[in-house]
Amino acid sequence: MSEYHEFRAIERPLTNKQVGELRRYSSRADITATSFSVEYNWGHFKGDPHQWMEKYFDAFVHVANWGTRWFMVRIPAHWLGLLTQIAPCIADPPVHEPPQLFRGQSAAVLDH
Repeated sequence: MSEYHEFRAIERPLTNKQVGELRRYSSRADITATSFSVEYNWGHFKGDPHQWMEKYFDAFVHVANWGTRWFMVRIPAHWLGLLTQIAPCIADPPVHEPPQLFRGQSAAVLDH
């Protein structure tokens, strides 16, 4: 079993306090002001990717050796209408269901 998790902060770097908060979830993760990445060969990720995207990060990817692939990106809330229309069209292969959206105050998370 192998899982890889990576989060990226693009618009706003993490503070030292936030880096410390994230360190409580993994002693083995590589954590900087702009990223959190960790590979697990046993055990599981203990954080909540949706909460982390809302609070800390702008992008997330998860890949597992059993075939799971998960990608999220934080976008300005006013982009929602456009992205929900084009996202199914640009997926490879095309998807027939819209991506899930988690709306925050000034941004939303496109989860697919």
